[in-house]
Amino acid sequence: ILSIGLSPAQISRIISIVPNIFVAPSMISRLQIYLSLLGTFDVLHSALKRAPYLLGQKLEVFKPNMALLLQCGLTASDLALFSKLLTSKPERVKEIVACAEKLGVAPNTGTFKGALWAVYCVGHDSIGAKMDLLKATLGCSEAELALAVRRAPQILRMSEGKLSRALKFLKVDVGLNLQYILLRPPVLGYSMERRLIPRHYFINILKAKGLAKENIDFYSAVCMSEKNFFQKFIDAHRETIPGLADAYASACAGKIPHYIKM
Repeated sequence: ILSIGLSPAQISRIISIVPNIFVAPSMISRLQIYLSLLGTFDVLHSALKRAPYLLGQKLEVFKPNMALLLQCGLTASDLALFSKLLTSKPERVKEIVACAEKLGVAPNTGTFKGALWAVYCVGHDSIGAKMDLLKATLGCSEAELALAVRRAPQILRMSEGKLSRALKFLKVDVGLNLQYILLRPPVLGYSMERRLIPRHYFINILKAKGLAKENIDFYSAVCMSEKNFFQKFIDAHRETIPGLADAYASACAGKIPHYIKM
């Protein structure tokens, strides 16, 4: 393996994933080819971590899959995340790509990557049934669901139970209407325990104490990075409300405090 330009440390990392590489000379030759195709060792290593059997895959399977995914706008780094697709039968990968396109998600967009993964996880032959289930769970029209899926194809991977719980919380506790949610479908995919519930709880605390505007857009607050949310809603008021930062940390760990001292 040293002859293909890998360092001893890199070789050790490969062996930890594919311990039988030395007993299969064909794997070493494929390792060199995959390294040249994927571009960097880190991308190759990431791909092998997700699909250790990649080195056992024939090039006539790998190459057409890689070419098709690159045509769809995926980068070499993306291919590491889709290494399981790279090892699938080319016919199946074509069906997955076609199914993602039928969802109305355009190739060469960031959303298309989510659509590909959703179709792969659900199964291209099960997407129709999953769409029917989502429509019934959300209580929306086919057109509304199609728009939501185009904007956030990851909702296809959500279980009925998780989707129902998120929908109930957003409608009942937060007070959002269905149209608002469907126009911002990524909100359904956030963790209730680590993001939706804590942020809703603490925004309400600040509103009750007159420290936040009543018309705060919930989706905007949810989409903020943890760092930005903490700076704007928690850190800015930690002196006004003693214990706010610690209480927020507890809430994000699943322990909503019953009361916070002024």
